[in-house]
Amino acid sequence: MSNVHATTYTVYPTGVDPDTLDGMSEAHSFTITVQWRSPHKWAVLRNREALGTDGCWDYESLPSGREDHWLATHRFSLDEALRLAQAHVDHIPVNGLTWHQWEHYRALDAEEARRAYRAEVGPSNGAYWKKTHYPN
Repeated sequence: MSNVHATTYTVYPTGVDPDTLDGMSEAHSFTITVQWRSPHKWAVLRNREALGTDGCWDYESLPSGREDHWLATHRFSLDEALRLAQAHVDHIPVNGLTWHQWEHYRALDAEEARRAYRAEVGPSNGAYWKKTHYPN
């Protein structure tokens, strides 16, 4: 029998149970995947961005455009990749809010949610901007 191993792990925000999600849940937008890239090398990904050793998310180009230095700073052991994914997953903003902030607003009634949201964001030329602090 051949040696079988996983090539992708999906890390969900704290409290999200992927077994109870329906097909319409937005939770997938807040996930991080850890994907196998080569023997003992894993990438920490969200959308088309890869996490670097500096803690920043960088665009992941096609394989032919990735240089050795970039690869050295954006590939990890499986244990390190999973640790990093778990450390970052609760801080991913989508449209300015984390999963837990979205869940909070969804639990409020419509008017209460609008007041709470406006208290957390500020107007800027008719649009809204989010006061967000990213973890280092």
